[in-house]
Amino acid sequence: MELKQTSSRKVSLFACNSLKKHKLSSLTVALAAIGAVSHTLAASPTAVDDTRTVPANSSITINVLSNDFDTDGDPVHVTEILQPEHGAVKLNSDSSITYTPDKDYQGADSFTYFIEDETDRPSVSSAVVSISVTSPTTYISETSNTAKVATTLSDTCTTLQDKPTEQLTASQRDLLERCLEVSELEISNPEQLEEVVRQIAPEETTAKMRTATNSSRSQTQAVQQRIGLVKGSSGSVSFNGQSLTNGLASSAGFQGGSAGDNQSPWSRLGIFASIQQEGAEHDETTLESGYEYTGNNVTVGADYLVTPHLIFGGALGWTQSDTDLTGGNGNFTSDIYTFIAYGTYFTDSFSVDLQAGYGNLDFESSRRIHYTATKTTDVTAEGFTSGDQFLLNGQVDWQWNSNALTVLPFLRFDYVTSQIDGYGENGAGGLNMTIGEQTIDQLTLSTGFQTTYAISNTWGVLIPTANVRLLSEVQSNRDPVYGQFASDPDPDNRFTLSSDDADTLYYQVGVGTSAVLKGGMSLFIEYQQLLGQDNLSTYQIQSGIRCEL
Repeated sequence: MELKQTSSRKVSLFACNSLKKHKLSSLTVALAAIGAVSHTLAASPTAVDDTRTVPANSSITINVLSNDFDTDGDPVHVTEILQPEHGAVKLNSDSSITYTPDKDYQGADSFTYFIEDETDRPSVSSAVVSISVTSPTTYISETSNTAKVATTLSDTCTTLQDKPTEQLTASQRDLLERCLEVSELEISNPEQLEEVVRQIAPEETTAKMRTATNSSRSQTQAVQQRIGLVKGSSGSVSFNGQSLTNGLASSAGFQGGSAGDNQSPWSRLGIFASIQQEGAEHDETTLESGYEYTGNNVTVGADYLVTPHLIFGGALGWTQSDTDLTGGNGNFTSDIYTFIAYGTYFTDSFSVDLQAGYGNLDFESSRRIHYTATKTTDVTAEGFTSGDQFLLNGQVDWQWNSNALTVLPFLRFDYVTSQIDGYGENGAGGLNMTIGEQTIDQLTLSTGFQTTYAISNTWGVLIPTANVRLLSEVQSNRDPVYGQFASDPDPDNRFTLSSDDADTLYYQVGVGTSAVLKGGMSLFIEYQQLLGQDNLSTYQIQSGIRCEL
């Protein structure tokens, strides 16, 4: 209605019932022009349905207004929420909604919320938020160590969230923040989740046991090389037409008659030293990290010729190794000290060798954890631990000669049992781990042959050699390694780290040469390569010297 000027109008009032209409009276109303008057009804806001995914035993905060709108541009806010069937929701002051599923629930859930615009005559709209509650490891290989760590991390999140914030330590608050980052990542970038959790998982620790077994193999091979030189210098080797077959026994005073009556007992003593350099490369698998390993070994020892066919001796060994984890994920070093007692009984064509030893293990590790979730994390977890190792091995071989050529087929066993103490990490805040004890009992059987060919020279005898060995780990009892987040208040919330299965069949090839010099000194150098192992390649270079007193 539009009024142009002041005017009066007569209005008649009536009362009526269902039968008659009655005129009651009249009323005069004066209206004054005040200008144009118009009214348009405000548009209602529109709430839009949402869909979210959340890991089990975690929470998610949803900005439901991000896709809601009002065509008039009026501000809107959430006024009411209907509780879901399998969880709980909470309305925050900024109109965001926090959803928490029931403990251990996985499946579909939903809730309804209502919004209204901020006008004199507010209008209301509603929408449904559909929630998919998934396993924390949905995007992670179920057979991997990463999946086990992800499940433990999820449980740790729940435990920390249930505690009042003021009761959390600094490291626990840091761990809770990492938990929430990983939970959010499953929603925003699930394809990246496995790599992030793998960075957190301490699966690198299982490589320490491989380092320990590599060291025992290197030290026993150094001693076996020494035994071979002793038997070789007492074997079918000649120099300038003179047989060295019984050279060691002769120099020790064991030839017939009274030839050795005036020989000193010290002449039966021999000393030796060897240096080895070895390396290995391990490919990354679903259970173990990739790494490159380098080791340096020093072995020194002495032995005594008890009879013309029996030798006893002992050797001390030190192995220092560096293991670099692929992807810049850190490294660890080890120092392993070994003592080996050995003996050999040999004749012209047959010998039996036996070794028994003990090793002390020391490890120092730096595990780098670096990833980008809602923010970038780059920390290093430091750890120190030690352990023990016992070894036993034996070899039986037969010798066949044809002039300067010798072929030596053999059978061998190697047994090693190792134990590495549990330890705790520091330096990585909430991502520090507590790692349990590691143990292994391993029995390896092998068979093969070695060939040598003696070449006489004016300075002595040069003996090139080649060997081939077929190996099988017939027993490899390696217990899973237990671990947990150091800041987890629940001591029973642990994960296990498994390692790859043992290689049932692989082989070793080697080439080298030794030189037997006048005066009883021997030198040697040898290269060996392990082949046919899954995800692992190993080489070894060894050189040494032996002297008779």
